[in-house]
Amino acid sequence: MGLMSRIGLVTQEPALLSLSIRDNIAYGRDVTSLQVEDATKTAHAHTFISSLEKGYDTQVGRAGLSLAEEQKIRLSVARVVLSNPCILLLDEVTGGLDFEAERSVQEALDLLMVGRSTIIIGRRLSSIKNADFYSCYGGRMPARTPNETSTFQIEKDSTLQESSSPKFTKSPSLQQASNLHTARSPDSNYNSYGSQKKIKNS
Repeated sequence: MGLMSRIGLVTQEPALLSLSIRDNIAYGRDVTSLQVEDATKTAHAHTFISSLEKGYDTQVGRAGLSLAEEQKIRLSVARVVLSNPCILLLDEVTGGLDFEAERSVQEALDLLMVGRSTIIIGRRLSSIKNADFYSCYGGRMPARTPNETSTFQIEKDSTLQESSSPKFTKSPSLQQASNLHTARSPDSNYNSYGSQKKIKNS
């Protein structure tokens, strides 16, 4: 199995073929109708599909029913669920959605990301706030205090010059854990695993 077959891609403007919703989701895979429906439930698409007159047999694409961008993205997520990739690439998925649509799609993406290595490309901080590491070009990385729950801001630093390589930093949660570890003073009574050593009386 090649690397490309292990990568699942979801973009802001997914392409739909002039086929039924069922065939679009299952395209190129030998799956049952039940597996397709299970995938749409994970993608939060089952409800809107079931509300259509022809349900999963509804024709979409250029010759069929015109779907909203949010609905197209959900079908794309369902398609990736079926492929069960090891790696996810999310390219500006929620960039063109309003707040309510973004929240719904993000919930589906959160389910999709469980147990998978994920690379997220996005301008909206809400789409990357749970990432373990951030990377950006020519700017100062986001930071927040442990008690801060509001969305953080990336500040432009005029003293930094844009380079051809991204700058990496740990997410606030990992930074907090790292700071706690490094701030702890060495203690001869503790071993490397943090448990207290037993001291023998001579």
